[in-house]
Amino acid sequence: ALALAKSLEKLGYHCTVKTRDEWYERSRNAYSIVLRGKYACYPKIEQKYSIMWNISHPDRVKVEEYNCFDMVYAASDVIEKQLKEKIKVPVKTLMQCTDPEVMTNVNEEAEKKYELLFVGNSRNVFRTILKDLLPTEHKLTVYGDGWDEFPVKDYVEAKYMPNEQVGQAYHDAKILLNDHWDDMKDNGIISNRIFDALAAGAFIISDDMPQLHKYFEGCLVTYRDREDLKNKIEELWNNKEKLDKYSENCENISFDTIEEYCKKLIEIYE
Repeated sequence: ALALAKSLEKLGYHCTVKTRDEWYERSRNAYSIVLRGKYACYPKIEQKYSIMWNISHPDRVKVEEYNCFDMVYAASDVIEKQLKEKIKVPVKTLMQCTDPEVMTNVNEEAEKKYELLFVGNSRNVFRTILKDLLPTEHKLTVYGDGWDEFPVKDYVEAKYMPNEQVGQAYHDAKILLNDHWDDMKDNGIISNRIFDALAAGAFIISDDMPQLHKYFEGCLVTYRDREDLKNKIEELWNNKEKLDKYSENCENISFDTIEEYCKKLIEIYE
């Protein structure tokens, strides 16, 4: 939300960022963009035009909610195809993206201070990749909250990492671990961690999904099950040539930044 606001301000629009708790307070804003994750925030009557950008947990969104908006963006072409047959408002794909001003590393030569790194909250779930990983002979570092009830708790460095430090941490990991919530995976929504981490120059191992091969083939490694994850880690651990090749591929990849997405949003307004 902050990155969207910053980018829209650069393009000449005054922006106000409101959390879910503040959402229904009266405002003078003519347009609204709802970043639809876990919870609903409906358009307000005083606004001229409302956009929903569904970036996660699509199973929680009902047809009636989509139809309250003037425009719907979905972070997956799979969802776009599904919704075109169900809802009455226009829908387009707008995948996750990154803010290169935030997801960067200030020290390109920094040592790989993390062997295996995972940045994310539990939300009362033993996340897939950590469940498939543990126990491990490599040093695992976790930043995130809600791990006290799981075997992950002994690996937690801190419950929170400031956003401005995340890019450097991603870069400083020998292997960054990523997985997807089941409903996001089923609906083809690529985790925003993938976009952020690639922008920061990280090497990623993620659970497998077709969209990762479609958009990021050769830039990251995917695994199928517990044994495959262990084998992939061991295969790559001391193979500098392979790791360098993935890094080289990442330098050539192109995906949208938050500013480019804001220009697309403004096209709708105009």
